[in-house]
This record gives sequence, C-alpha cells and structure tokens, in this order.
Amino acid sequence: MPAGSVVSIWPLADRDLTTKLWMDGVLATSIWPGQRVDISMADCQAKFILLRENYSYYQTLREKLQWAGANIRYLNNHRN
Repeated sequence: MPAGSVVSIWPLADRDLTTKLWMDGVLATSIWPGQRVDISMADCQAKFILLRENYSYYQTLREKLQWAGANIRYLNNHRN
C-alpha cells in the first residue's frame, strides 16, 4: 500500500465478541460493532537486526552467562 494510506477495520456483527485487535503479536483489545480502528503508516521506520543463518539465542545465553550445562549424573537404582 502506498505511504499515507489508511486502512479502516470495523466489525459488522459480533454476537460472541470474537473480533480482537492484535498489535505486535499481543492481544490489545476487543472491537465491537459501531467501533472502528484506523491503521496507518508510522512516522518513523522500524530498524531490524539481521542475524547470521546459524544464530542460536540459547547458545548466546550459554556463552554470555557461562552456562556449561548439567554435568550431574543421576543413578536410577530404584528400578529392578
């Protein structure tokens, strides 16, 4: 859509209150008939980080927090 466009959303009928508005992956609110939501482009641009293909969030945590993992061996002597 071109810059400056506005998208309007409004439920026509919602007997069970199932029309929900989500923003950035989080439930924001419910929308009822008679209400309208207008969506337009933000004044500023989003900045994204491109990660290398083999990036691992959990590997980074292990390295920064010096997590070595569990080195404890558990014996299962309770089984016959």
